[in-house]
Amino acid sequence: MLYAILAGSSGVVWLGEERHGKARTGLAWQDYRVRRVAENPACVSPCTFLVLLFMYLHQAIAIQRSIDEEAARALGSVKRLLNIGGDADPLTGISRVYQPLEEGGEELPPQSRRVQVTAAELIDQVNDALTKVFSLKLVREVGNCEAKADITVDGQVLLADAPVGWLMYAEAQLGQIIGLIDAIPVLNPADEWSDTAPGLRDGVWQSAPKTTSVPRRVPEVQVLYPATPEHPAQVRAYEIERTVGHWITTKYSGQMNAKDRQALRARAVRVLEATRKAREQANRLEVTDRSAAPLLSFIFGE
Repeated sequence: MLYAILAGSSGVVWLGEERHGKARTGLAWQDYRVRRVAENPACVSPCTFLVLLFMYLHQAIAIQRSIDEEAARALGSVKRLLNIGGDADPLTGISRVYQPLEEGGEELPPQSRRVQVTAAELIDQVNDALTKVFSLKLVREVGNCEAKADITVDGQVLLADAPVGWLMYAEAQLGQIIGLIDAIPVLNPADEWSDTAPGLRDGVWQSAPKTTSVPRRVPEVQVLYPATPEHPAQVRAYEIERTVGHWITTKYSGQMNAKDRQALRARAVRVLEATRKAREQANRLEVTDRSAAPLLSFIFGE
């Protein structure tokens, strides 16, 4: 099924097909109308248009914002007209003719104001604007229910038939997971680490023991002159630094090995890329034409 959009200087413009003598807009197009517009855009408007034919879900998503904005402008214009009121109300008119009581009396010019727009015309505008929005949204949501793809890494299907809505969610979450992995601290490369020592719990690393000396200043005595029968010995007290022991230090850490973190991040990136490809593949689903016109026609009538 083909869908057609005409994008002009004023934004995205949708054309409709004539039903019962009235111009009706919608998503469904007859092929002859599409061919006619494609061959001769001037048959629609003196402006220059670009004709875009689409049948894929991602193309419907791409134009959703433009259609929403166009409908919002149309509804806003209708609301402004309804709120004018008073003598300037475009939905009301008046005709007054002055008749003097006496023949030959003063003549005053007649006064009149035409009805510029009717409530029925405004309802048609609302109907047309909402039909475009409702129908495109219906096409998108039905497509989202049907759009699925497999997440495949190196030929291995990690998840089959994942719906496109979940794929979009997973893509965003995987980006946050990669950010979390980047924040994981790694072991200090200045030390040698092992996780195979007896008694270590899973995820705990042990460094190689390092021995450091413990110095202390201890007192010593220097004999300057030895003792004699006549004189005592002359000595000088002083201190020296001497190693009195050793510290044997072993470090423990729950941080991650740098190579392990790099491999973990690489796997997460591969899954993210596979999820992104799956989402793009799911969005290439050929959507089925759906129109919400019957719903709005029930409300507003033909």
